[in-house]
Amino acid sequence: MKKNLLMNVVLAVLIAAVLLGGVFYAGSLRGWFASDGTEDSAVLCDLTGSVNIERSGVGFSSTGETLLRDGDILETRSGSYASIKAGKNTVMLNENTEAVLLNASPGGLRLEVNRGEVFVEINDQASFGGLSVGGNDISSAGTVYSVSVQTGSWSIYVFEGTVQTLGKDIQAGEQLNAVGEYCGSAVLVPEALNDFNIQRAKALSETHNICFSTETFEKVLSDREEEKRRALEEQAAHDAEVIAQGGTVAVQTTTTQNSVSGPGGASSADVHTCTIQIRCDTILDNMDKLTSGKNAYVPSNGVILATSSVQFVDGETVFEVLQRACSYAGIQPEYSWTP
Repeated sequence: MKKNLLMNVVLAVLIAAVLLGGVFYAGSLRGWFASDGTEDSAVLCDLTGSVNIERSGVGFSSTGETLLRDGDILETRSGSYASIKAGKNTVMLNENTEAVLLNASPGGLRLEVNRGEVFVEINDQASFGGLSVGGNDISSAGTVYSVSVQTGSWSIYVFEGTVQTLGKDIQAGEQLNAVGEYCGSAVLVPEALNDFNIQRAKALSETHNICFSTETFEKVLSDREEEKRRALEEQAAHDAEVIAQGGTVAVQTTTTQNSVSGPGGASSADVHTCTIQIRCDTILDNMDKLTSGKNAYVPSNGVILATSSVQFVDGETVFEVLQRACSYAGIQPEYSWTP
């Protein structure tokens, strides 16, 4: 009897030790028992949603402030946003972004951006180590800029200061585009920026010398809201027309030009307007060939996006316009890039 009692006690102690060890291991990974660090230590904060962190081969989700470490892999999903703060410097992560902390230690925050988009605000150049994209270093001096990384291509948009990469100096009001072996710079036009960049740059316009005014950003956002409103109205009218005509509707394409004021007030580019439509009419007669489970994504009239007006600027590709149109309409496109 005493022997069985002793064995039970030993077993209970072993189980408690294993559980306690697990708690300490998980806590050490998540930084529960770490010191607060210094004011220049990299901290994940200002989260919207949750951010996945992979640390030492173990992944976990963070929904609050987390002290970061060298080698941490951060991933935001759709609808999730976060900031990395180190001293006076901030790097904001857009949704669907993956970045690696090359250096999270005090005195030199440094990240490698694998995909997605980050917005950088540098107020202390001495404690910022820069970014890296595909093995290419990006350095800067007292700058506000963003970096967007897609499969096979990446871009830099400079709002203040100067950014250096690939042997080029990109000034405020300019952008750099790199696709494969090609690399070139162009004038930065506010109409070509997504809402993430506009909102972040607009928020800093009072404390930084941003190349565009607050009024310029507000006008772009207002115009986009008007485009969305018109698109919804056109969608409703078009749906009725498609049904009335048995699913056949003519597509019209128009282009107009408007002068756009660039940095310094000079005319820098033309804004054009095109119409775009996404349809899948032919699948309606071939539903038996459709992959099982995909029928829920096929509209009854075959119209995914009704004829809609979308603005674009010189130098943009059809694919970039398509991406923006889908973003306006809340359509999630899936694609791959082949060199």
